[in-house]
Amino acid sequence: MRNRPALHVVAVLSVLALLLSPSPGALAAPAAKDKVALDVMNDAVKQTVKQTGTEAAGVGSWISQQKYKGPLTGGTSDHDMRVVLTGETDEAKLVQKWKDFQGSLKSNIQAAGKAKGLSQAEIDKLVNSTNVYPPNQVMAGVENADDAAAKFKSLKAAPSLGNEPVEGLWGKGAKGYAQHYESKAGRHFFIDQKSGRVVAGATDLVHLEEGLGVFNTAGEVNKGNQWAQKALEKLDTEGAAKASKHVERLRQSLNKARSLERVGMRADYLDDIARGAVKDPAVIREAVERASNELKLLEKLSREAHPANRELLKGILNENLGKWAQMRGTFWKYANKVPTDKLLRGLQLFGYYARANYVAGMAAEDLRSGALAALPELGYIAGLVPGLAMDMAVCTLEAARVGAFNTVASFQECTSLVEGISMVKGRESEHKGMTIEQMALRFPDTPEGRNKLTSFIWYQSTNASYREQGGQLVSDPNVAKAVYNKCANDLVSRWREQRLVWIGEFNKHYREYMRLVAGNRPVLTFSPSDEVPLRDQGGGRKAAVVTISASTSQNRDRMNEAFAKMRATLKALEGKGGDVLFVSEKYQMALDGKWLGAEYSPASKTHTYRALGSHSAALRHELSLTATVASADVEEHSLLGGYRKTFQDTVSDTFSIVEDVPRGTIRVSGPAKVKVSQRFSLTAEIVGATVPASQLAVGWAKSGRRIGSAQSLSTAEAGAGTYTYLAELFAKQGGKYVKLADARHTVVVEKEETKTPAKPPEKKPGSTQTQTGQKPPEKKDPPPPPKAWEALTEKERQGVLDCLCRCNSSASSSVAVGYNPKPSDASPSCAKLANGPCINQGFGCWRHFPDGGSECARGCYKRYNATGAPASALNAGKDGK
Repeated sequence: MRNRPALHVVAVLSVLALLLSPSPGALAAPAAKDKVALDVMNDAVKQTVKQTGTEAAGVGSWISQQKYKGPLTGGTSDHDMRVVLTGETDEAKLVQKWKDFQGSLKSNIQAAGKAKGLSQAEIDKLVNSTNVYPPNQVMAGVENADDAAAKFKSLKAAPSLGNEPVEGLWGKGAKGYAQHYESKAGRHFFIDQKSGRVVAGATDLVHLEEGLGVFNTAGEVNKGNQWAQKALEKLDTEGAAKASKHVERLRQSLNKARSLERVGMRADYLDDIARGAVKDPAVIREAVERASNELKLLEKLSREAHPANRELLKGILNENLGKWAQMRGTFWKYANKVPTDKLLRGLQLFGYYARANYVAGMAAEDLRSGALAALPELGYIAGLVPGLAMDMAVCTLEAARVGAFNTVASFQECTSLVEGISMVKGRESEHKGMTIEQMALRFPDTPEGRNKLTSFIWYQSTNASYREQGGQLVSDPNVAKAVYNKCANDLVSRWREQRLVWIGEFNKHYREYMRLVAGNRPVLTFSPSDEVPLRDQGGGRKAAVVTISASTSQNRDRMNEAFAKMRATLKALEGKGGDVLFVSEKYQMALDGKWLGAEYSPASKTHTYRALGSHSAALRHELSLTATVASADVEEHSLLGGYRKTFQDTVSDTFSIVEDVPRGTIRVSGPAKVKVSQRFSLTAEIVGATVPASQLAVGWAKSGRRIGSAQSLSTAEAGAGTYTYLAELFAKQGGKYVKLADARHTVVVEKEETKTPAKPPEKKPGSTQTQTGQKPPEKKDPPPPPKAWEALTEKERQGVLDCLCRCNSSASSSVAVGYNPKPSDASPSCAKLANGPCINQGFGCWRHFPDGGSECARGCYKRYNATGAPASALNAGKDGK
């Protein structure tokens, strides 16, 4: 949110318009003491933002001023806010800025309270009711209240300025909830760059900068569990009235999760508790515990891909499904006596038993005997709870009998029937047929498809009834009917089972696609960079041109592969000739808060500016899946969730139009020690230059005297001593050279040591060994002097540059790093040479500039016996070169 005056003005005006516009039924103004409290808090927060330079987002009734009942009038309204530090990643710095903000705010509440004539006791009440939460980055990885308590203990700090117990919502779903709450009753405090004053604006831009929170089942379940825990804590300590607020939030999260999983039926048993009509603690506790169990089931449902298990979970959750009534009653009968996981596992195991044994033809009185048969094998899962095993067995077999569980019979003659093999005694024959897999493909689960399925089974039953009579084949309708009655239900069950297997395959591919979509973040890039110089265009006119490009970060090949598998499976299930699943994308940019038209592929926008200033850009990416599904089983059991599903994400960034002032730094590489009269080379490395290399020049000086004007200086010193060399960087501007930077390098020149050589021992004729039996040391040639860059071979130059790129690369050992100043279409970063000549290619692709002056770099030069690499190679690609 730095340097965005235009956006901030828009935000401030929108909030002022909202606050000033009258609304029907507006609440009464706060009491006099509450008004004083609000003035004190607003003054203190603004003063703190000004003193610390740290932004904050306040939220709650003290911001909206609706239903505010502050501590000065005996109310319970708190003053909640969080520190906003976008772009910072160092946790130590984040924590210190948060603590500094808290300390400053506490002092400013004291000062503002005294200025308003409040007593010390009243000021203490305001301090104790104020919570300043840390930046979002600090709480990454915190999933619940226990994690939060441990985190704050390690930080030796807490949100409350008055050492009150830690409150808050953490983990999955918390970000989306906080942003939703802030957008309704929040305000962003920041320093306006134009006026230097602290102002309060809408939180929308903060949310764009941070990335919008996504609502999903896992997040709603996590939130719901925390609300349930808080509701029970408040029920125990402060009574039903305090618990009702958290029950209302629990109800919202539970209903949202039900909606996301397409379960239906709202949790209306929480309604009266949420509005405060129910006071009985036992009733409230029972309802909250039931909601917690429902959340567990919904979380399992969100992760479950197997259609049969999904059918079981939905049957327990959805009261509209009458055939699951006994199963649902059994689950909730034991829900508070047996752990949910164990209870579900038992029902699943009994369900598998029912599917492997023919129970569709059982009469009601046979179910108990069937249950008794299952108990020796599966009864152990029920533990020691009386009656549970029998209840599980009976309700599971009953569900299977009425069609809630798919029943797989083991009669081979029925599958042979549809495959065209008749085994009716005296009527054995073979004719054309289909396998169960072919039937599942040929007949979708539609009214027309089911009619064709049963007609096909009747047709094959009729074929099986033919026998030879008087030289002719004659059909017996009674035999056909008997065969059909025997096999129809079994074959329909097998057909449905096969389709459910393929729906499970679709769900597996869908989950993989969703995982890739979650990482498919939009990417904004600015060219030539995020600082664009305002250059003279002639005739006194200046302009800066910046190109804003849109892209996404995910591997498109992997996304397309997962989508193709998903589409092929769905197409087979629907039995259609054309495609049944489509994907579409939409990109929309915003510039300085104004959204531009939507486009259906990533595009670049070029803008021209004629004045200095900072600007913001945002990119919204939307991906939609659309299906033309007609089959009932696909609609019910697939994870697609309807005919259309849309995923949206937004990122934002800033760029600046700056003065066209040449900038650049310089550093010198070379030896630190040499011998008298030994030639050595010093190389000036140019870093971060904003003008082309053709407009740059390097000068060398020693003791105030100019000694060279090239990037590399080759010299020697005749006497021992310490010598300092000065390298200066100049840029040509309007016919003159302007100095940009300089750097010094010190070389110690030492005398050559002279030693009297020892007299070699006499050698015996014909012998190369000494009297001790050892060979004399071989005389070694001195190492060759380092080569200038121009003297290196092409292979040696590439080796030096590859080595330099590896020196300061952030890539892991599994990533290939080298010097390659050619554009690559592997990613947006690698497509632009302006991001650096070093290329890092692994599971992603990105570029960077090499560091030619590090200790590692000197090792690269030594390895190839080189004096150094020129700045033109190190800075290749900067400023459009």
